[in-house]
This record gives sequence, structure tokens and C-alpha cells, in this order.
Amino acid sequence: MHTPVGRSEAHIVCILLVLGALAGMTPAANLRVWNGDIAAAHLDLAYEDAKAKKLQPVRIVAARNGTFSGKIVIGSDAPIKDLRASLGRLSGDGESFIPADRVTLSYPQWKQQGEWKVVPDAISQFDTLHPAPADEIPLIVKSVRRKPVPLGYACQPIWITVRVPADCAAGHYKGVLTITAAKSKPVRVAVRVEVLDWRLPDPGGFQTFVELIQSPESVAMRYEAPLWSDRHFELIGKSLRLTGQVGNRSAYIPLICQTNFGNEESMVRWIPRRDGTYAYDFTVMEKYLDVVQEHMGRPKLVVLYVWDLFLEGGQFAGDLRFCPKEVQEARLAYKGKGPMVSVVKGRSAKCEPVMLPQYSDPESKKLWKPLLEQLQSRIADRGLTDAVMLGISTDAIPSPEVVGLFAELLPGVEWVHHSHGFWGGRDKKIAAAGSRIGYAAIVGGHWATDRPGKHSYGWQKPWVHFHRALRDNHPVHMFRILGEVNLAGERKGFGRLGADFWPVLKDRRGRMRGRLNGRYPKSMWRNLMILTTLLAPGKNGALPTARYELCREGVQECEARIFIEQAIVDPKLRAKLGPELASKAQKVLDARSDMLRKSIAGGVGGVQFNCPKQEGYEAYLKSDWPALSEHLYDAASQVAKAIGRQGGDEPLEVAAN
Repeated sequence: MHTPVGRSEAHIVCILLVLGALAGMTPAANLRVWNGDIAAAHLDLAYEDAKAKKLQPVRIVAARNGTFSGKIVIGSDAPIKDLRASLGRLSGDGESFIPADRVTLSYPQWKQQGEWKVVPDAISQFDTLHPAPADEIPLIVKSVRRKPVPLGYACQPIWITVRVPADCAAGHYKGVLTITAAKSKPVRVAVRVEVLDWRLPDPGGFQTFVELIQSPESVAMRYEAPLWSDRHFELIGKSLRLTGQVGNRSAYIPLICQTNFGNEESMVRWIPRRDGTYAYDFTVMEKYLDVVQEHMGRPKLVVLYVWDLFLEGGQFAGDLRFCPKEVQEARLAYKGKGPMVSVVKGRSAKCEPVMLPQYSDPESKKLWKPLLEQLQSRIADRGLTDAVMLGISTDAIPSPEVVGLFAELLPGVEWVHHSHGFWGGRDKKIAAAGSRIGYAAIVGGHWATDRPGKHSYGWQKPWVHFHRALRDNHPVHMFRILGEVNLAGERKGFGRLGADFWPVLKDRRGRMRGRLNGRYPKSMWRNLMILTTLLAPGKNGALPTARYELCREGVQECEARIFIEQAIVDPKLRAKLGPELASKAQKVLDARSDMLRKSIAGGVGGVQFNCPKQEGYEAYLKSDWPALSEHLYDAASQVAKAIGRQGGDEPLEVAAN
């Protein structure tokens, strides 16, 4: 049962009370298994509707060198104990097969409700993909009007993920998922994977821009790991490995303390000398970049975080009057003060924040110049000079003195901008001060504007979209279409989403409720805060979520779309396609654009996509999106053959449209 996201809480409560009343009337039974749609939010009210449904084979549409998923759901009228599932290799035609080690089974668990309620508290959604099931899956009990209501059944989805080898032969692959549990007969489910003959690039070669920002201090606090210890870096690596698999290539290096990211320390330590100057300890920064490059891959964007809106140019930004009183007071109290950095005190190597002069103070140049010179040398040794940018400007921007200082110390290095837009010519003001904006994640824009005869080619646009209203408990299909609604509109991807900005600040009852972006009131960004995280905290580090896997599949489809569009817009490549194939491929993309428009509530603009709409969610589930995926990858395969390519891992050199 796909419970409508927009259904009233009173209606949901009635359903819960009825199910609770029926609980004592249902005898114990064997396992019941039914098909699930990975793009549907699996709610824990889904059991009753599934009783009459006939189990069908799990169907997964895939392309070579990609990762794709399917889902089945298990229910029982009694607690489920000792649940086990197995799926061996997937056999294709002849001797071809997908090895068993390329198939992963995960067991989604209920996710914690977020701060922004889309569905009532009485409902939970399965989200975190755990590598093993619980020893016992109990009967579901809900709290309705502060009273426990037993629903009389246990429920557990099983998520099937297949990593298709790059050299896998196209065709149909079959396997059998076997499910067992204590006191129950084994259940066998057919699994069918259809591999289309198009090869995805490795995530490091994705052209869709993806940014999932990693939070080192959130990880340290969540696992109570000493900051910058070996254990801490091990946990960071697990987060970065997952962000890299979906194509993320940004890394942020806070050079100042207490930014909007909630970092207590700067990644470079300042060591006082007797003559009043400083030496600099780059150990933390170096280790962090080591972990980034080892687990995530080469970053395309290394952001030196040197400015936030509590510093010059932002202290009295126009949004201050809309901020809570404590934020206003904290920001105003910072008037005339400079950035804070971590300074080593004594021989203990412990750090404490020390305030430096304002950037406009002539002394600042003497302090920052030697640090940045040494930092540049270290970055150059890694081959990352072309990835370096400064940040982060927002709806407020650094003063001309700040921009001018860094333009002098780091000539040619551009700025990162996370904002509602370029209101008031902010980019022009930064340019006038001696620099320019090189990367921007912008709230504004139009999504899925493509129609027959009108195409945006978002991959040609310079900026990405920041979906500031997206929340972890929004309809899950939004995470799957997030990349493509931008490519079929005015952006080349999405940015400023969180990877592991988990709630780690404890409330009075010791519960982890607050995220680090609310840690220091002076650095609050109001409605530009990071309030989405696509990873979940597992027992020993970050785990993927259903939303993460959907996002990954959506980005992979973006790569196929880009490949097709690049062949269509380039005159030489289009000539190789011929008019018939070019028209056929374009119709496939137009059908997807139509589906995307309907999936964001049938409209274009901020309101329709920023706020989840029930009609958009239902439209996506009814669209037969697996068939649309099959048509997309098939079209990409035909285009690749026509132009003499293997797939998207051979970048096309196309003329600008």
C-alpha cells in the first residue's frame, strides 16, 4: 500500500486503530513476501494491502558498469526470528554471469523522523540499508495519542543491489533469492536483471555535478571518536567512499573556526613563535586530503573555507532582521572582530580558538601570506592546484577588502557561492574586488522545462541547484529525479546537500536532535542551512540509505541523458546518427521530460519542486519508470554504436550549443 504522503493525520490514526483492533484476530502464519517499488516510500502500514497480491519476479533494469537495485518485502503475523536471505550469481545466456560478490542484500530499517514532518509521527519509513537483519523483527507497535497500538504483524524489506561489471555482456540474467526464518518454510523469489548494452563511466568521470558535503566533526561526535584520531579518519573514510560512488568530488578545508559547518577547529594549526609570528601545522589537512583521495577519488573542488557571514561584509546582512534573537545578538556582538583559528598552546599540542585581526587589518597579510604560500605548495604536490577555490559567500558576500586580500595572496583563485541567487550583482561585486565566482549552488531556477522543440541542456550551464527545502523524510522519488530535473532545466547538477550532517547535538534528555550547522548562532544561515543527509550512521560508520541508492540511480540516468544529448547537439555526431535515430532518441528524452514535469506536481518553478506534492509522487509511481529507464539505456546504446563508441566512459567532444 502506498500511503499518500498528503493524507491527514486523523485519517492515519483511524487506520492504525482499526489495524490494532484486528491484531488479536489474525492467527500466526508463515512468511508472506510481496514485491516492492524502490521508488516508493515503504511505510510500515503496507502489510494488509499486500496479502492479496501475487508475488512476481524482481525486475531490475541496468547498464554496464552501474549499480542498480530492486526490493521485496517480508511480512508475518508473528515476530520474525533468524531471518536469512541468499542470492548467488546471476546467470545469463551461455557462459555469461554476474558474480555473486557483485550482489549485495541489505535490510532497510526505519529511519528517524526529521525535523520537518511530511508524514505524521505515527508512520515510519524504511530507509537505512543495514548489511544484516535484526535477530528478531518484532510485531509493530505504534504510539497513537500516547497509547501503544499493536498492529499485529512484523515487516522487513530486503533491498537487492547489483553492481554490473563494466565488461558484462548485454542480456538477461537470472537468479533465485532464497528467504528463510525460524519456524517458516523457505520462500524463493525469482530475480531478473536486464543489462542494456551501454557502459556507464566510473563515478569519477560523471559529467553530472554531484555534491554531498562531508562533516568530519559530525562523525567524531556521533561515534565519540577523538577528533582527528586514527579511528576518526577511519570513519571519515567510510563516509567519503560512499560519496565518491555517487560521483561527489568536493572537499572542504575549514581554515577558520566556528563556521556554518559547525567546526570547532580549523584544519591548519597555528603554532606561536617567540617573535610574535607563527609556524603552521598542516598535519590534519594533509591526513584529511589523504583520506579524500584514497576513498572518494580526486576532488574536482577543494574549498578553502576562509569566510563566513559573521565576518566583514556579512555581519549586518539584510537577512539579520529575520533571524532569531540569539543569532542577531551573536552576529552584532562580533562587530569589528576577525576570524578565529586553532592555535597550539604550550607543549601539550592541545588547541584553542584564537581571534586574529580582521582581514582588512594590514597585519592580516603578514599572518596569512606564509600560511597560504605553504598551503599552495602542498596542494601543488598533490596535483590539485586547479581544484582550489575560496569560500563560502552566501546571500551576504565578503567585503571588497576581504576579496582583495585573497586575490593578492592567491591570484586567480575563484570563490564558491551558496545562495538564493545573484541578487544585487554579487558576482559582479566580487569581480570588481579582484576575483570571481567559480562555483555556485543556487536555490533559484526552473526544473524539467524541456519540451519537444525546446531543450535546456542543463549540462552546459555553469551553476548547480541547491535544493534548500529537501528533507530526509520527503517522498523518496525526489531523490531519484533530483539530478535529471536540473539537466532537463537550467542547472548541471546539484550541490550543498549533506552526506553525514547527522543530528549530534544533544537536547536536555540526552537525545541527538540538533545538527552542527546550528552549533554557533553567529554562523547561522537561516533557510540556507544543510538539513539533508543521504547517509545514515551505522554501528561502525556511515551506511547507504534508500534515498542514497535512488540518487545514485538517478545520476546514472543523467549520464545516459547527457551522452545522448551531446551526440544530438554536435553537428558531426548528429550526422552519424542520421535523422531517424536522432529523432527516436530525442523522443525518448522528451518522454522522460514529460514524466519529470508530472513528478514535480505537474508544474515548473520553486514552489512545485521545493515542496513535496502527493500528485507528483503518485505520478512517478504510475509512470512505469523502469520501462523509461530501459528505453533510455537502449537509446544510449544505439547512439554509442552509431558514433563508434562503447559508452559514456568515452567522453564526447561536442561543440557548444
